[in-house]
Amino acid sequence: MNIIIIIHFVGSHVVSSVDLDVTLMVCLHEIYHKGQSAINGFDALPQSTDMSRGAHIARIKYYKNFLVSHSKDGKISDTDFNIIWTDLEMAIIGLGNQHDVKDAAEAKSKSLDYNSLQELVHIDTRLNYHTNEIAKQTSKIEKLETTVEAMEKAYYFGTQANNIDILIKHAEDRFVCERFVVTDYNKSTRYLISVSSDKLQMYMQRVFDDIVSSCNVNVKIRGNNNLNNVKYRTMLCDFMEHLSKDEIIAVMGKANNDFLNKMFVMKKNDIKDLFEYYNEEYKCFGIVLPDDMLQQYIKQWFGALVETKSTHKLMKNNRLFKCVAFRTALKSYMKQLATEHVAYIIQTGSTDFLNTMIVMSEDDINDFVKNQNERFCIVIPEGMVHNYIDRWFDDLTKYVGEDDSWSETYNAMPFSIRSREAKTRMVTEFINENRPLENLAFRYALRTYINQLTTEKIAFLIHTAKDSFSIQCLS
Repeated sequence: MNIIIIIHFVGSHVVSSVDLDVTLMVCLHEIYHKGQSAINGFDALPQSTDMSRGAHIARIKYYKNFLVSHSKDGKISDTDFNIIWTDLEMAIIGLGNQHDVKDAAEAKSKSLDYNSLQELVHIDTRLNYHTNEIAKQTSKIEKLETTVEAMEKAYYFGTQANNIDILIKHAEDRFVCERFVVTDYNKSTRYLISVSSDKLQMYMQRVFDDIVSSCNVNVKIRGNNNLNNVKYRTMLCDFMEHLSKDEIIAVMGKANNDFLNKMFVMKKNDIKDLFEYYNEEYKCFGIVLPDDMLQQYIKQWFGALVETKSTHKLMKNNRLFKCVAFRTALKSYMKQLATEHVAYIIQTGSTDFLNTMIVMSEDDINDFVKNQNERFCIVIPEGMVHNYIDRWFDDLTKYVGEDDSWSETYNAMPFSIRSREAKTRMVTEFINENRPLENLAFRYALRTYINQLTTEKIAFLIHTAKDSFSIQCLS
């Protein structure tokens, strides 16, 4: 009995092995090339003398299973690596794809660049991130299912107390803001659910938790209709005022950067009764930071500063910067950072932080300039100038002018003129904003670094650097 296999591929491109996984290639080979299979089948490693097409496919399948499907820790010895590489290279050459042969030869001697190494070094971090993301999405799904179930019950049985509890705790945050109403009487209006006095504390806790996790606290505050109610606003202010130290610690640990930046103050009179502009409504609320928790706050906030794409914006919006005690404590904290911590920041900090918040020496810090960034800086430790230059130069060649999120000037441009020329202007801006370049010794070190670039490295830059760098810096 003849069997005809019809495989549908999306699109009209020519089908090649790129479209097929190993299992499917084995299956097709078995059907269309009977008699040419590997002597020991496709599940065993062929003899090195077997040069048939089937043997080459069997080698690929065997090592694919050995390295990917059945590996426990992703590690092999140098001896095994050389044996496997030789066998796979022989299989690739035997199957006749000259492009793959060339790629394989280049891959064996290719040096990993900074970002490739970073990808490998931080694979555990990325796995943890994705695990956390999956957990978040699972939680959202469960919350949605619970909300739907509760609303179905409410529809059939009325908004009974237990259903209201479920909605307050698990409903989507927009529902909580728009569909609950805090009034002086316990009567629900059409499409709205009244929050009775015995549910008020629970509702307030939920609203507060949503503000804590919000990436824009002002939008979250303005979006809650109940905050137009003076009595409720006062109650929420009291709720935040009477948080215990343990609760404040917990909030700092889980708060979004925007909450951390805008909702902590040093004194109660920093909390306003009225706000001047519509985007400053958050200033009517705040958590007064106890003196003995200032260092803990600085440590948490500094972590956000190191990672932010705009240090200037984050520092400008921080309410605590108006306080001399906070500025003094922050400067002291940055000055006392351990060498290992600074090394880690140079390796992992954001492009903008590296460019604007690190200097060559103490003399490069100016306490009297208007720009906050220039008052608060980290001095490059002795022996780490090369590490800094290596990372900074890598950012310059690959991201500046391409990843435009760091540049406020670029983002202010109309989309129509965000051209190649505009991107090159971002390279100039990036270089001009670099703090260490103000130092003569650093400029000399950078010039030496560039002069010592090997021919291979320059060739690599010509082929891989972004247009913005190539146009502006290669000649």
